[in-house]
Amino acid sequence: MAAQFPAFERMLRPKSVAVIGASDDPTRAGGRPIAYMKARGFSGALFPVNPNRDTVQGLKAYGHVRDLPEVPDLAIVALPAAQTLDSVEALGKQGVHGVVIFSSGFAETDANGTALQNQIALVARAHGMRLLGPNSLGLLNAEIGLYGTFTASFESGWPHPGRIGIASQSGAFGTHVFCAARDRRLGTSVFITTGNEADLTICDAIGWMAESAAIDVVVSYVEGIRDGDGFVRALDIARRAHKPIIMMKVGRSALGHEAARSHTASIAVDDKVIDAVLSEFGVMRVRSTDEALDIAAAAARRIYPVDNTLGVLTVSGGAGILLADEAADRGLAMPAMPDDAQARLRALLPFGAPRNPVDCTAQALSETSLVREFGREMVLSGGYQSLLAFFSHAGGATSIGPSSAPN
Repeated sequence: MAAQFPAFERMLRPKSVAVIGASDDPTRAGGRPIAYMKARGFSGALFPVNPNRDTVQGLKAYGHVRDLPEVPDLAIVALPAAQTLDSVEALGKQGVHGVVIFSSGFAETDANGTALQNQIALVARAHGMRLLGPNSLGLLNAEIGLYGTFTASFESGWPHPGRIGIASQSGAFGTHVFCAARDRRLGTSVFITTGNEADLTICDAIGWMAESAAIDVVVSYVEGIRDGDGFVRALDIARRAHKPIIMMKVGRSALGHEAARSHTASIAVDDKVIDAVLSEFGVMRVRSTDEALDIAAAAARRIYPVDNTLGVLTVSGGAGILLADEAADRGLAMPAMPDDAQARLRALLPFGAPRNPVDCTAQALSETSLVREFGREMVLSGGYQSLLAFFSHAGGATSIGPSSAPN
């Protein structure tokens, strides 16, 4: 079956990349992609374009895109907004497949910026060229060393190998999610930031990841949806492929809605409509980076709750009540342990609470085998899809925590 979202295939797997506005300074927007790709062994050819230099970061530089030795698959434009239109026109005439525009000062600013952005989109469309941005932080495919981005985050570490993809309309927040994932050692091989979406949208990014054999889990940050049909199609592909989508959809409040419009010039959709669509396609809507990455960590290991039920094991009755209240608020069932299992637990600890939450009390702090026995009973007899254990600070005490003692 033909791919329904093919636009990013060549952009994320290019055999050659040109950087327009290339800089010899590896800390500038036009210098970072070159420095990163050299450092990470990009498997293709790199063509810096700078009319004022013979070399850029040790590579031969070219004065104009028409001087390039071959037509690059991907071009990165790191020029002021006023120079971007001419650059896109020149790239289109050369037959370049895809362009990433770092430049800002377009539809996110004012009417003049919107008009210029529309002109650039028309030129790209006339040449059959796909456009990411403007006002985009770029993209990466760590598998082949493609780092088409000017984020400074790689100064503190590179992505870990893995099968989580990040798609974000916001470059800065998408980078925050990436860095948080990296710090948790979650493997994030593909990263796409769509910016103002003059052409390619967050729907294209999610759809490509849903179809990609390299991605199992999609984490996304969304401010607004421009293409409702494309959005639904992308979510449907992901559902059919059994790929979880974890989405942070912002702009719920009036103030957030206005901030989204000015940030990436996005168009928000009624939040109730969004909730209904996400629910229909099994998308996990989250409200924080930590929540998104908690779910991504489980999903990357293919741990998927089905007809979810929760069992809680605790050393604190108060914590058990708190968790039970939270589960009730979220509609998460906490069925009781079977009667025979409760009887076995009472035999072990007569003053414990074996129902659910299962409380092995503070006695477990001096008799740690209770935690093992209670936990084992919950796993073997409870039938729960999910288990949550609360040990408070005691779980980290060296005299109490896990040891080499036999199970």
